[in-house]
Amino acid sequence: YNTGSATKVYKSIDAAATFTPVSLYDAPYGLGNLVAGTVDGTLCIVGGSVNGLTRVDCSTNGALTWTNEASTVPSGPGFAAGAFDEGGNLYLASDEDNVIQVARRDAAGAWLPSVNVTVEGSSRMPWMAAGADGVAVVAWYGTDAAEPDLWRSRGGLSRDHGATWERFVADPEPVFTGDLGRDLLDFFQVELGPDGAVHVAYSKLPVGEGNEEQLTYVRSEPRPELAASPYRNGPH
Repeated sequence: YNTGSATKVYKSIDAAATFTPVSLYDAPYGLGNLVAGTVDGTLCIVGGSVNGLTRVDCSTNGALTWTNEASTVPSGPGFAAGAFDEGGNLYLASDEDNVIQVARRDAAGAWLPSVNVTVEGSSRMPWMAAGADGVAVVAWYGTDAAEPDLWRSRGGLSRDHGATWERFVADPEPVFTGDLGRDLLDFFQVELGPDGAVHVAYSKLPVGEGNEEQLTYVRSEPRPELAASPYRNGPH
């Protein structure tokens, strides 16, 4: 739960029917993103800043005790996004200076240098997902140099633990025109499904259709080699 100045962690042991009456942990920054690892009890909150780098708070015992550390990705102005792959690697994305960067913490806990995923234009508001060992996907709103005012839903896929990225355009139609600011922010997510398809849900404000944002969804063709097994985020 984000209060603006803190990220509070509450726990349920009855399928979310009830939660602890007080938080088990308070990270000292707002807009933290809680992500679950592939080992029971592993949790990390990504957000905040340590000397300009995104802070990561982690627990390996179900939120009873926590450690904190600095990652190797800059702390951008937006909402921090992270995901664990099946091999226990944590991927973390930021949008510092309109460039999407992703860093990886390996299963042993060592942070590798961040990698620029975008190469031109402006890029904002990344969200992350991960699947099989070494597979990660990041989605964002971005422009290109030829059309700096036209924002599209874009993304990148890595199959080598975040070392290199295949970039894609999820929606060729612009989702926004002009100064993006904080528009389209609250409805954006990417997921790798049990068949390895990339699913992207995002907001869209087409030109000439008023000021009501539209929630839009697209998916790729299945790629089973990308998927984690078993799929942890829902039924098959």
